[in-house]
Amino acid sequence: MFSNQSFLYKLLVNPFKTIQDHVTYVPKKEFWIVLGLLALAYSAQMGSFVSFLFIALGLIFVDVVVIGIQAICIDIAAQWLGHTGKTVTVFYWLGLSWGVYLVSLPLSLLENSGYPLAALTGLISLALFVMLLLLQIHIVKHQYGTSTKRALLIYFLPGLLTLGLAFGFFVLATGTLISLFL
Repeated sequence: MFSNQSFLYKLLVNPFKTIQDHVTYVPKKEFWIVLGLLALAYSAQMGSFVSFLFIALGLIFVDVVVIGIQAICIDIAAQWLGHTGKTVTVFYWLGLSWGVYLVSLPLSLLENSGYPLAALTGLISLALFVMLLLLQIHIVKHQYGTSTKRALLIYFLPGLLTLGLAFGFFVLATGTLISLFL
């Protein structure tokens, strides 16, 4: 097939084409490599050497939980819209998409340097977030074999439902509180 290094290189050089070309591949090893690098990068910024390993392991745990919840919500939305379940594959691919934040360590060094380019770190952070969203929508599109519009619906449906429920509870609670005082 191919090696982990060549796959990660392809993902780094052209992530959208790699996602499209390797739809059936489940990137388990690459997922853990990216997650480990992210945890090391963030824990290096956060604490002393003594707490380094503890923070890194904690970050890996939190990342796995967050990515897992995201994958489950996306897969439920996809199944609700008639697609077959691919929770595990989507989980690993979404984890790989978070690799765009590996740029954040050099970015934080630039931010703390005081150079005029430091002002651009906010824009670069925004660009990384947009890149993450685009990669994840692309992953949804190709994993479920759907159009871009339907992938957007699958991706944002869990968030829209959550906002709708929160708004409904807010309206219900507000109405209840108002009726108590009237």
